[in-house]
Amino acid sequence: MALSIGVTVGSRITVGGHALHVKAARPNEFVVTVDGGPEVVVGAETREEILPDVFVSALAGPASGRLAFETAGAIRIDRIEGPRV
Repeated sequence: MALSIGVTVGSRITVGGHALHVKAARPNEFVVTVDGGPEVVVGAETREEILPDVFVSALAGPASGRLAFETAGAIRIDRIEGPRV
């Protein structure tokens, strides 16, 4: 089951105890880092594995501004900083 969260540039979210930071946003695409690691481009047409068995994608739409998280098991996801969207 997927969970979607509204995000903007600067949003910070914990995913299973790891810090995800939204660095940039473009239509249907975000650039994120996890725990300060390398930048990962997350698009609407692909799923990126950001942690073992945790996948993220961008929701399509001109003003969606949302990331969708998918995992096979239970994992805690919390907003830790940044504006609510």
